[in-house]
Amino acid sequence: MNKYINNRIKRILEMAEQEMLDLHHPYVGTEHLLLSLLKSGKTEGILNKYNLTYNMFKDELINVIGMSNIKSTYVLYTPLLKQIIKKTMESSDQEKDELTLLKELIQVDDGIAVRIMAYLNIDLDGIYTELMNKHSFIDEIGVNLSKQENDYSIIGREKEITSIIEILLRKNKNNPVLVGEAGVGKSAIVYELAKRIKENNVPEPLKNKEIYMLDMASMLSNTKYRGEFETKINSLIKEVSSKENIILFIDEIHTIVRTGGGEGSCDAANILKPYLATNQIKLIGATTLQEYDEYISKDAALSRRFAKIYIKEPNEHETFTILSGVKETYENYHHIKVSDEVIRKVIDHASTYITTNQNPDKSLEVLDCLLSKVTLKNYQQDADIKYHEFLKNKDYKNALKLRLSNRESSIKEEDIIDVIETLANIKVLNGEHYRLLSSALDKKIYGQDLTKLKSILKRKCLTNKICSFEINGEKGVGKSYTAHVIASTLDYNLIELDMKEYTKETSINRLIGSDPGYVGYEDNSILDKIKYNPYSLILLKNYEYAHPSIQNLFTSVEEKGYLMDKKNTKVNFAFTMIIKTTEIKQNQIGYKNAEIVNDNIIHYKLINNSDMRKYITDNNLKLDLKEMPNTFTNLHSIMDEVFMNS
Repeated sequence: MNKYINNRIKRILEMAEQEMLDLHHPYVGTEHLLLSLLKSGKTEGILNKYNLTYNMFKDELINVIGMSNIKSTYVLYTPLLKQIIKKTMESSDQEKDELTLLKELIQVDDGIAVRIMAYLNIDLDGIYTELMNKHSFIDEIGVNLSKQENDYSIIGREKEITSIIEILLRKNKNNPVLVGEAGVGKSAIVYELAKRIKENNVPEPLKNKEIYMLDMASMLSNTKYRGEFETKINSLIKEVSSKENIILFIDEIHTIVRTGGGEGSCDAANILKPYLATNQIKLIGATTLQEYDEYISKDAALSRRFAKIYIKEPNEHETFTILSGVKETYENYHHIKVSDEVIRKVIDHASTYITTNQNPDKSLEVLDCLLSKVTLKNYQQDADIKYHEFLKNKDYKNALKLRLSNRESSIKEEDIIDVIETLANIKVLNGEHYRLLSSALDKKIYGQDLTKLKSILKRKCLTNKICSFEINGEKGVGKSYTAHVIASTLDYNLIELDMKEYTKETSINRLIGSDPGYVGYEDNSILDKIKYNPYSLILLKNYEYAHPSIQNLFTSVEEKGYLMDKKNTKVNFAFTMIIKTTEIKQNQIGYKNAEIVNDNIIHYKLINNSDMRKYITDNNLKLDLKEMPNTFTNLHSIMDEVFMNS
């Protein structure tokens, strides 16, 4: 017997073994399990209610199978009984007992116990319904939102909530699906509807309804055998139909397409379609625009079952109203006061720098992380004697008041920026970054007019918008080195590409990925580096050699600030810097070559370092440009040696 079987199940099985031994049968099967259940308190009452008693079943069992004259010396379980036990122990029932055993027993399609019960005209469906009421299947795989505590209301979504209620009240096509980008508050709207139902703040037909949020992962668990998923979902439909007051909610509803649809079986969508069409069940769904188009709209029969409601991202004013409405909840949780100015800055920074999510979700996340950060900072820095004196005297009320009054002013804009940089994996540039960068360029880039370059970089640091420019000049004047200096100073993620390797039209696939169905579609592209490291500098060397389609691609990036890859995923370039280097003279930043003066000694007009001049003169350095074309690199190596020896 399996060591993981609990004591209640073990006792039932021991009684079944004894039934087998008393009847002189060679194995323990479903019939002996049923005899055991007919003597157990919980299950005996249910079975007796449907006119099945211990003596009746035992007499019919002996009549059908008979008894042997030889008593068995071994206890062997039939494969079917082993399967029932296994399913019982894998069941999601919180309390696995004889009720669970009986529920699994009457669900099998074969077995002597079920056959005899059917012969005796026992109402198996009635027993199953009784068991499901005692062990509600929907409670196992879902969460009753109508019974959950919700301590704040959704603000600014009256139109959307009204639309859901109107659709639910329809006679036909009464299954709303909320479609919108991630983070716009689709699930929160359903939570608000459940709250209003609980408060009876809905029209009469929706009163006493209960909204259950389904977990599709629970539906799929323990369904490795063919037909098990269909059994689960049909059990769910049967229970929902019988109760009549349940509204199902499936977040990420596109997952019902192909879910459970293994070889020789139907997926959840095809099983649900007829019940949605005949209004036997009500269903609310939520998904994104892209996934709705990819999975649901392609199935015309399925899309006709739903009424679509577009959920748009709230603007900054609406987001401020939402955050102002819920800020008390966060204040009470973190014990920190939040001013309106802090909320405005949170929304402004979240809207500007976080591009992978939508408001209000991203602003709420920033606010929560911000208050958590301030709590930790205050905990580490708080040395207020009066506050600790209150605690020492157990005057917690005044201690809390003091903490709340002191913490409002402790939230600084630097804290908000720190949270933004962590969440978005970027660095928010400012004037100080430009000063550092300008100083680094002056120290490391010699002999070039940096006025135009600095103007572009200053605009980048002050606006934090996409920055793209071109540096032209002959080989070896320091074009690529300039990009390296910028990347190292600002701590950018440097992505260096030689456009001589992108001369063919098909080379574009290396940047944005291959089309679906082609080799390399699932492989990572260069765009993935930007997707996960938006704070990057892309150095495009020898840009004049790039194929025109690739040049057009980067032109599009510069204009829009984003790019869609072959998987239709938006890759944001708002925080990247693109530097193109070329030997063709353009009307952008031009670097000049070194000049030869004073016996072939390399000299740049902007070199005013006396140590440098003295070092070159003392060592009688004469560099031939023909032998050393990379003049900038040679000069820079000399400078490094000067500074190391000084």
